[in-house]
Amino acid sequence: MYGELLGPSSYRASDSRSRISQVLYESLFNDTVGDAVTGMGTISSGSSPAATMRSIIAYSLIEAGARPFGDTAIRALFDDFGELGLAAANAPWLDGLAALKQGLSDIAVEYSAILAINAVLGSSEPGALAGVFALAG
Repeated sequence: MYGELLGPSSYRASDSRSRISQVLYESLFNDTVGDAVTGMGTISSGSSPAATMRSIIAYSLIEAGARPFGDTAIRALFDDFGELGLAAANAPWLDGLAALKQGLSDIAVEYSAILAINAVLGSSEPGALAGVFALAG
């Protein structure tokens, strides 16, 4: 998995990924999340907002040459889900708060799409690579 190459090794535990993977999937396929991204409608070519959002996030993987969607979105997304997965693994009580996990997931995906729609480059905005969440401590 691409995400295993990103972030500290503490994010790579399969337990942390499994505790958060379903909400990531739901956020990435949620048209409401895609609709919330300002500017998404300007690039949609008949696809659903969620499909367009997934595409522009995926295109941010390009590291050289033309980068119409920057190069930070997918990296920020994996960083945020590493953080959320680690938090969920260390706080099993979060399993009972599905709406909270889903809301945090939606925020991470929307932030990633905003980075893509604004073509944010890591060379000019290195802080963007860290995503929107950071664990304290």
